[in-house]
Amino acid sequence: MASDSSGSLVGGDPEYDHVRSWLLTTRLRAEARDPGLQVLTVRGEIDLNTVEQLSDAVWAAFGHRPRRLTLDLAGVEFIGVVGVRALVALLEPAAIFGCRLAVRNPSLAVRRVFELLPPPAELRFEPDLRRSEGVNE
Repeated sequence: MASDSSGSLVGGDPEYDHVRSWLLTTRLRAEARDPGLQVLTVRGEIDLNTVEQLSDAVWAAFGHRPRRLTLDLAGVEFIGVVGVRALVALLEPAAIFGCRLAVRNPSLAVRRVFELLPPPAELRFEPDLRRSEGVNE
């Protein structure tokens, strides 16, 4: 991996970009029952190395002009404070686009962080569909 004189990783390195994309994957789809609902499925770690990738995926979703964008966080293994801040920071642009931002199926890691750092009321949490269907983590 490339680094600068201080030893910090330098972006733009294909090897680093591959690792970064391996740490976090996203997939956007429209709900069949409601075309105004976009679901962004997020898997991996949301931290300093991947938060920009998450933000880019959310901004790309805003381009579809959904009424509601739901982040399915069932596959998130870790979320740091920077990830929480990024989610909160996305509330304002979501409102500007006329889009409600929501979280669905938060993993245990996500739930624990939000117990310590309660989210603002504007960040809605949808019912955990896996729990209502009897799926365990």
